[in-house]
Amino acid sequence: MYKTKIIQTTQNIFNVEYQFEKDEKIIGTASINKNVLGGIIECRYKSSKYKLCFDQKAGVRFYCIFDEKEQKLGWMERRYSKGGFLRPGFFYTKVNFYDREYNIYDIGLGKKGIYYPCYESKGEGDGLQISIMHKNVLVENLKDTYECLVKNDDDEVMMILFALYNDFWNFRHMAQKAVNSKQMQYFYTVNKRLKAKFNPDFLKDD
Repeated sequence: MYKTKIIQTTQNIFNVEYQFEKDEKIIGTASINKNVLGGIIECRYKSSKYKLCFDQKAGVRFYCIFDEKEQKLGWMERRYSKGGFLRPGFFYTKVNFYDREYNIYDIGLGKKGIYYPCYESKGEGDGLQISIMHKNVLVENLKDTYECLVKNDDDEVMMILFALYNDFWNFRHMAQKAVNSKQMQYFYTVNKRLKAKFNPDFLKDD
C-alpha cells in the first residue's frame, strides 16, 4: 500500500497552494491561481504536469484533465446516484482518467473525519476498491490536510487530482483570513447505502 499526504500550504482570497509528500519527501505541488468558482488547478507531480479546467458547458462541477501539452486525459464531475421509494440516492464523483473510470464516495464519520473510498467503475456499479483518502477533522489556519492510500502506485496521481478538485469545490475558504486558528469540522453521513461503501478493512491492507 502506498501512502501520500496532500497538504495545503497557502490559503487566501487570491490563491491556494498545496504540496504532496511521500516517505517524508515532497513529490509534487499544486496551485489554484484564483480562489473562485472556475479557477484553473495546476499540478506538478514528479516529472509530469497536469491541469484541471472548468468546462461550464458540460456541467456545474465538470472539470477536464489535461497534460502539459494540452492533451485531454480525462474528466471529473459530481453525479447523483439513482434512488427509489424509501431508497434515497446520493452524490458521488465520477472520474475518467486515461480511459479508466472510477467512482469516489464521500462518507462523513463524525470525529473520525471524512473518508473517500475509490472503486473502479463497473457498468452501473463498482468493481474493485483501489484507494481510500481521509480528511482530518482538524483544520489549522483554514488549511486542509488529506492522507491517501493506494494499492497501485499508478493510481496515485489520479487520487491527488481528485483531492485538489474535491478540496476546491467543497472546502475552499474564500475571502476569509485566519491567524493561528484551529477548527474541528464534523460531517455525518446518514444514507445507509452510501455508508456501506466504506470498508474499514481496506485500511488494514499491507
